[in-house]
Amino acid sequence: MQFADVTVEATEDGSSTLRSFEFGTTYHSSHGALQESMHVFIEHGLDTVSSTESSIIRILEVGFGSGLNALLAWQWAIKSGKKVEYTGIEAFPVHPSILNDFQYLLSDVSEDFHLLHNSNWNEEHHYPHFKFTKLNAKWPDVQLGDGFDIVFFDAFSPVDQPEIWDQQSLQMCADALKVGGIWVTYCAKGEVRRQMQAFGFRVQRLPGPPHKRHMLHATKTGKTVSL
Repeated sequence: MQFADVTVEATEDGSSTLRSFEFGTTYHSSHGALQESMHVFIEHGLDTVSSTESSIIRILEVGFGSGLNALLAWQWAIKSGKKVEYTGIEAFPVHPSILNDFQYLLSDVSEDFHLLHNSNWNEEHHYPHFKFTKLNAKWPDVQLGDGFDIVFFDAFSPVDQPEIWDQQSLQMCADALKVGGIWVTYCAKGEVRRQMQAFGFRVQRLPGPPHKRHMLHATKTGKTVSL
């Protein structure tokens, strides 16, 4: 397994992120890792599917990264009482030793955070209200089923990783989601928005987290369109 070449950095809200030496950028906003993840993936992601009739909410995350979004989803499941099944895809995992000084600004989460990172890859792990699987694979090479309720699309930006944002990759997201499922990302580029519309999504450009103007929230309608 090849680990990511990263270091821990503080962000403006006091929470930690990671800086990738390969891409020369951070995994989260330098203005606040925690507030960005909460805004994009919880408040405009999980909270928008909380009324689903499904007894289990299935999450697919493209870019497990620091594990912050997975940790927040776990905390969300505990607080809401809903069952969550989480699958995270990561080609280059972060070595657990890197995260010893990671700051979350959340209470009583350190043990869960380290369980996420010290657990075996490519295996299912079961806890009350939360089941998670981390897949060590390159997106979009990984083989997935369908029926996911929500996709957290948290890859590096289209500038840094254009291959992750191409037509094949976004089509895989569309195929993985059930009709009515949600795709959410911090990115708001017009090209990405138009492509998701072509795959049969109703796309909203919503206010972004602090210091970012917009983000995208898309709902799968099942009807493709021609651009």
